[in-house]
Amino acid sequence: MLTSEERLIAIIQNRVGRHLRVSPQSSIAMDLGLDGSDAYELIAEISKEFNVDFSDIDSQYFNDDFTLSAGFAFLVLSPVVWPMMFLLGKGKKKELFVSDLLDAVDRGYWLAPDRPALFPWQRKRISYK
Repeated sequence: MLTSEERLIAIIQNRVGRHLRVSPQSSIAMDLGLDGSDAYELIAEISKEFNVDFSDIDSQYFNDDFTLSAGFAFLVLSPVVWPMMFLLGKGKKKELFVSDLLDAVDRGYWLAPDRPALFPWQRKRISYK
């Protein structure tokens, strides 16, 4: 019988594909590339599979799809946009790791970890093969 960690990693691995290594230390957005509706669909699948209440998870972890689309449009203007975002504190998101989801599965409900919000360039990618 599979452990909850093995089941959770299998669910995430099926969603992101075999080209990425999923581990408890993987960041959902930065390492696995799940953001916006993709991330929320993963959370919904985990909630259903493990009967975990994730109703308190909010937009401090993921961008919405409009923000993602607008972000690509502003990429050309990045020399102007990124400094403005930095000065205004916009674009910061908290990291969400597979281990955070595993803790929620073990606990039976979501409890937000206490960590600061960071800009994308302040985060590290760690889980590529």
